[in-house]
Formats: sequence, structure tokens, C-alpha cells
Amino acid sequence: AERVLPFGPWLRLAQLRRQWKPHYRDNHLRPQTEFESLGAEVFRIEDGMERVFDRLHELFGIDKPESIEVVNRSPGPLPRLTNSDIRLVSRMYRGDFERFGYDIDAGPERDRAVG
Repeated sequence: AERVLPFGPWLRLAQLRRQWKPHYRDNHLRPQTEFESLGAEVFRIEDGMERVFDRLHELFGIDKPESIEVVNRSPGPLPRLTNSDIRLVSRMYRGDFERFGYDIDAGPERDRAVG
């Protein structure tokens, strides 16, 4: 059976590795503010992909898909975040929270799975 590192220890290890190698995990852990281009229009995934396709249609006449399929969804249970995990994520991504208008103090309740 495959052993999986619990989320909290994995997060701390990933943070350390990211300090040594900013491109660790193919940039998946880098703050999004490091990728933002001047004047870029930003969309939030939780607002739905429909907004993105509406905008692409408006700007370039690209046909909107009839439906948007969810792919590559992680199987299995969602990680459980402790208050310590939430504080670390808040520190790691403070710039993202501030730039993209997320409430840094509105994290999930202690030991609650998030998704």
C-alpha cells in the first residue's frame, strides 16, 4: 500500500523545498502574484469558468462550450486543515490574499475538510 504524508507535514516540507527551489513542483506552489502580468484581467476559479469563456467570446468571438467538464479531480478525501496549516498558508500566500481580494481571516474552521 502506498503511504501518503499527511497534509500538514507535506505543507511544511513543500514550503522548505520551495525556499530552496522556487520552481519546485513545476510552480504549482508559487504565489499567483508572481505570475500576474501588468494589466492582466484576473478571474477567480470559484466564480466559474463560464465568465472566462464569456469574456473570450466578447473579445475574440470564440465559441463558448455547451458544457465545461471537470477533469483531473483528486480522488479520495480532502485534506483536513488545522489552524496551524491555515496560518502557514496565510503567510505563504499573503500577497495573493491581498491582491485578489480574499479575506485572509476567513479560513475554514479548525480540523474541517475544505474543497
